[in-house]
Amino acid sequence: WGSTAGIDIDPNDGHIWAYERCGASSFGGGVPVNCDTNPVDPIFKFNRHTGEVMANFGGGLMQ
Repeated sequence: WGSTAGIDIDPNDGHIWAYERCGASSFGGGVPVNCDTNPVDPIFKFNRHTGEVMANFGGGLMQ
């Protein structure tokens, strides 16, 4: 997980969407990784009551 680039509230159900900068290297250094080569999903939807991940996608797709 890189730095969080943005957070938004879903207007339909009030749950939380977050997306991250997958180009960021890990804490303490490391080789920078771009979204198109990083298998980790950079977009997440969280349950606003529990914090549970409801959906995630985008790993390896964005440049």
